[in-house]
Amino acid sequence: MTEQKGRIAPNEYLSKRTRIAAGILIVAAAFAGTLLLYREAIGLPFFFDDMIHLRWLDWHSLPSIWTTAEGLGYYRPLTMSVWKVDGLLFGDNDPGRLHLLSLLLHALNGVLAAGIAWRTLRGKGSAFYALVVTLFFVSYPFSYQAVPSTSSLSKPLIATLTLASVLMYWEARRRHSALLAGLSVLAAFLAPFAYETGVMVPLAIIAVEVLGKARQEFDRFSWLPVLFTVLVWGVALPVVVLLEPETGASLRLPSLQNLWHNGVYFLQGLVFPLAPIATLLRAVVPVDEYVLLALVELGVLGALVLFYRWVRRLDLFWYALSWFVVAVLPLWLMLDYSYVITSPRILYLGAMGSSLLWAGLPIFLWLKFPSRWWSRALAVAGVLAILWFSTAYVRQKMEMAEEIAAPLWQAVQVAEGEGQPASLLYLNVPVWIAPKEATYRVGTEGLTFIPDYVRVQDFVYINGGQEPAIEARMFDPAKQDWRAYIGYAGDGLDWDGLARQIRQADGVYLTTYPAGDELRFVEAGALEQARSLAGSESAPVRFGDGIELVRYEVSVAEGELTVHLWWRAQEVPDEDVTVFLHVYDGAGQLIAQADGYPLLGLFPPNRWQGGDLVRDVRRVTLPEGVMEGSYTLAVGWYDAVTGQRLPAFDQQGQPVANDAIQLYP
Repeated sequence: MTEQKGRIAPNEYLSKRTRIAAGILIVAAAFAGTLLLYREAIGLPFFFDDMIHLRWLDWHSLPSIWTTAEGLGYYRPLTMSVWKVDGLLFGDNDPGRLHLLSLLLHALNGVLAAGIAWRTLRGKGSAFYALVVTLFFVSYPFSYQAVPSTSSLSKPLIATLTLASVLMYWEARRRHSALLAGLSVLAAFLAPFAYETGVMVPLAIIAVEVLGKARQEFDRFSWLPVLFTVLVWGVALPVVVLLEPETGASLRLPSLQNLWHNGVYFLQGLVFPLAPIATLLRAVVPVDEYVLLALVELGVLGALVLFYRWVRRLDLFWYALSWFVVAVLPLWLMLDYSYVITSPRILYLGAMGSSLLWAGLPIFLWLKFPSRWWSRALAVAGVLAILWFSTAYVRQKMEMAEEIAAPLWQAVQVAEGEGQPASLLYLNVPVWIAPKEATYRVGTEGLTFIPDYVRVQDFVYINGGQEPAIEARMFDPAKQDWRAYIGYAGDGLDWDGLARQIRQADGVYLTTYPAGDELRFVEAGALEQARSLAGSESAPVRFGDGIELVRYEVSVAEGELTVHLWWRAQEVPDEDVTVFLHVYDGAGQLIAQADGYPLLGLFPPNRWQGGDLVRDVRRVTLPEGVMEGSYTLAVGWYDAVTGQRLPAFDQQGQPVANDAIQLYP
């Protein structure tokens, strides 16, 4: 559509076919980029605050979500309604389906960001600018918490409403469309009901007015921003404060230190490609880390101002900055710093301003010297460098998420098992993960799956539907150093406390590190009642004077042997003894083993009591190429101090060669 006489319509120089092709490319980039970056998200369980949200929704109807926030701590009825409607439509809430919804919203936001970028930069380069903004938005590093977590749906949802409201308003002003203006107002009004920062939408609308008037895109200022302000600040905001008192209570003057720390942290999100310079400098510059980071941030911002002034695009610099202010201003003023540094997800909408800002560098450099090869080379290199950095950052987080999700899914499957005992002891359940080397100087860079205010039992119930009694505790001797930092559920146990817990549980499970590159949550065994062997017990074999092997089971699957051993203590050994489980090839050479105290090292015999029946579960990974039936499996006991094997006696009481009982074949 041609604008008024004397005006150049944005992007009019492009043919309709070219605009369509560019639009298709942008949409494809947004959706393909989201899938490539966050593909593991679809396979993740419900985690973080999902347990709180879904439990709360179980107790509330769809209408009541809009009338109360009691017990939740914040009033976000639109977000809650999405989950509630999903459960009503499909009968339950499925994590894969809701994770997919978050991914689709993220991709849609990338497309909306491109639409705003297209309107922001008029004329040559606008299509490429929009594409680069999309790529930067989709791969924005600080979004890694918001996109794969269904409990953070409020962040993509508020971005959708805000971006859509601004884009529709811009189009309404250009086309004089009452319909688009009405839809824009509706999106703005709904925004605070998705997330509290939705109250900033009127400022984003005013920014469009200022930019449009400054470059003579609009004839005059419109009265419509007044309507946005009245509806959002005069109607929606009071409702949010009224229905969630904590929101109103947070409207207080923050401390100067809190403002200082929050500001330094948030600016990292604005200058994200170069903020890691402070991490590198910290090792050689003896300055307070906040001062150092602030100096780096201000230096980068100063350089950006000079660049935009040089290319005569300062209006776009200030417009990009306004987006970041819209995204973080209430968070900067209202949130406690201890919360901010653990919540990079709250910077999600800030990606709009940061993407507009950084996408301008390569585009405007190219446009400044269109015929110079070096400007084109620098522009392409700049885009690729930022994408490489952002992609590597996000992919690291998603790989960590997949790694910690694997044992957590296994913990859920344990509770779903047929005939599962009612009382379970879960040891070293991983609840958060973080890289050992931080990229950014300030803030955390990990993922929390089960926060300390949520029980492992709730996690299991929400993801599996079963709710056995679960005692989740930590046991330091069973932990191993790993390539990332891991946090574990529950208070710590010493050896005596662990023995007491084992005696109270019907099943014991532990997180293990079988190959050093994966986490597994596996069964360790249990202390059982003698009646569990009724009718199946044969004459036992004996080791030393006090330990009997009364039963065993051997199975093999996917190159791994799983062996269940039932030990009975006639008396508690005086020595420190432990088990060996050896696999020998046809030539009698040792090819694999699983040695250690029973229950994966958790229950040494000096913690036993006379008459105990201990079911000990062991796993042995067979070397590649070993065929079933081509090996033998033997078990025995030895003194952990001297290495001397305990004498073994068969069912007839005769000594056994090598003091090892053959279990297989």
